[in-house]
Amino acid sequence: MEIKKTLDIAFALYKHYGEVEEIQHYYGLVALYGLVQASFEKGDETQLEQCRRILDRYPDKIVHPYYNFPCYRVGGNASAWACMKGIHDRSREELEIFAERTMAGPKESRGILCMPGGEKEGKIWIDVATAVTPFMLFTGLTCGRDTLILRRSNVSGCMRLCWIPAVAFCTSAGDFGKITACVLRTTGQGETVGGIWLWLSLCSICRKILCIGQKQKNIIKICPRQSCLIRPKKDCGDRK
Repeated sequence: MEIKKTLDIAFALYKHYGEVEEIQHYYGLVALYGLVQASFEKGDETQLEQCRRILDRYPDKIVHPYYNFPCYRVGGNASAWACMKGIHDRSREELEIFAERTMAGPKESRGILCMPGGEKEGKIWIDVATAVTPFMLFTGLTCGRDTLILRRSNVSGCMRLCWIPAVAFCTSAGDFGKITACVLRTTGQGETVGGIWLWLSLCSICRKILCIGQKQKNIIKICPRQSCLIRPKKDCGDRK
């Protein structure tokens, strides 16, 4: 009963979001990813058909806003995950094309994808972990491409660079200057966009951890810790 209520809330939230603005930007694709998963979990064919209609618009039947990563243009995580689950018919070749275009993008000195034009400064958004890495994992599993699955290193790299030890949570960007870090340290804020987006990435990967090798078991240990960090401090206990 509780699961049903949660899914109904998810559908209602997405409906409200669509009434406020057109769902098309990168954060809209995160919402679409949630809608696809919720529809699959409920097994509601009406909801799944709605997801298919939305995904059918990508990549050529939608006016795209600016994106940092080409994988957004094909529907991002939602598209790759739906194909992996067999609930949406998209060619593997198309997924691979956008995966390769994404991985050919600009990188900072440590090899992590970064904001176009920010290579020298190492300007990295947490959505490299949230959007790019799961997309590569799902596409790699769908297409049988181990080289794409191995791109998961972006998660640990982003987490390391965006982590602020003073308050133990992630910012939404790494190496974007000292002002943001200073403000976050001063406020002691327990929840951030970066922290929640990292959590989404970790959950996506942990659900498929057995498919991506033993070396990534350290991510399973990180996930509960990150979940704890976005809860009230009084409920967290020992964070170490």
